[in-house]
Amino acid sequence: MLEKRREAPIIDNWLEGYNLSTEAEEKRQYLEQGLAEERSPENLLRQKLWEKRYLDKSGHVTGADQFMAQWMELSYQKDQLNSFFGRGRVEKRVRKVYEDLMFAEGTTEALCHVLYLEYVNLVSLYIMLCQKDKNYKSLLLGIGTMKEENLIAKIARDVYGSACVVPKMCGLEEEFSLLSRAAKDGFLLAFPRESSVWTGAAEQTDKELGL
Repeated sequence: MLEKRREAPIIDNWLEGYNLSTEAEEKRQYLEQGLAEERSPENLLRQKLWEKRYLDKSGHVTGADQFMAQWMELSYQKDQLNSFFGRGRVEKRVRKVYEDLMFAEGTTEALCHVLYLEYVNLVSLYIMLCQKDKNYKSLLLGIGTMKEENLIAKIARDVYGSACVVPKMCGLEEEFSLLSRAAKDGFLLAFPRESSVWTGAAEQTDKELGL
């Protein structure tokens, strides 16, 4: 998806621009075009998502992506599932992520689709950041850079772990189904010829954890 944007940076359709953009101000500009055309339930939800994602409690743009913070919380909790503190504490924090990612707003099929596209955008941003992060791509002790196929496999494991494993292990698989689907689709948008890598990462991870 992000590759598509780099190849064709001029976007005439505001909705496509909104869904492709990962920059708060750029998304806001596209959103304003959409709201000017129609204040539909779907566009009003996009407005709520934008505000939740980029504004602080005082209504100011902070420069931080709050949805990315929630994604990183899932990633952190993935490593805590078998910790000393136990599953209960993890489940409590994952339920808070559920609230903060606004899953409950998906009261109709159309609104669920709006949420799904927002989550695809979030996963796509995470993958792009992983690809750019020298530390993420580095080998042991920061010496050298891993091969492309190893990097893709690592991203697959991480994305699957956060979006699919954590909800499964917390008994929240159904509640997080939109994010799980968006995670797979976001991965395949970034790596369209690597479906076998995703499948392999999923099967191996589930087997290791007995899921």
